Amino acid sequence: MADAEMAAFGAAAPFLRKSEKERLEAQTRPFDLKKD
Repeated sequence: MADAEMAAFGAAAPFLRKSEKERLEAQTRPFDLKKD
């Protein structure tokens, strides 16, 4: 999400950003394992 969109969530924004980051990492994890 863009910072402007995250601002709408107020104090919850950092938690939502972290959740999205973890979700993206989970999606890319199989590709990371292939590199190893």
